[in-house]
Amino acid sequence: MVAEPSSPCHHRATEDSWLSFTNSTPDTARWEQAFSCGGGAAWRSNWTMDLTWTE
Repeated sequence: MVAEPSSPCHHRATEDSWLSFTNSTPDTARWEQAFSCGGGAAWRSNWTMDLTWTE
């Protein structure tokens, strides 16, 4: 059985989302995903990752 991902916008057929890399240095970066259920009027982050370069 495979679970289907649930939408944070249960009441809407679609949602808007964006992805971003910020705070980048030569060794680090932050990745963030956010979604909007209101057509982009307000955004809510639901995933972040802090990345560090290792050799």
